[in-house]
Amino acid sequence: MFSKPPKGVWKKQAAIIRFAEEHPKDTVVCADNDCDLMNSDKLPGNLHLAIPTGGIKALSREDLIEIDKLE
Repeated sequence: MFSKPPKGVWKKQAAIIRFAEEHPKDTVVCADNDCDLMNSDKLPGNLHLAIPTGGIKALSREDLIEIDKLE
């Protein structure tokens, strides 16, 4: 993972990954239009990416159902 947070655009990504690493017993969901751009060799097993599929770039009901099923 990251030994120190990268500069620039990926600070948010590094913070999300670090949060998931620090909370391994929790399910962490990153629901963002750009979450598919996360660039890391390996994401923590408890970190799930959800790209909103709703018509206004928002989570749809189906997205929420899928998120609710995550462990």
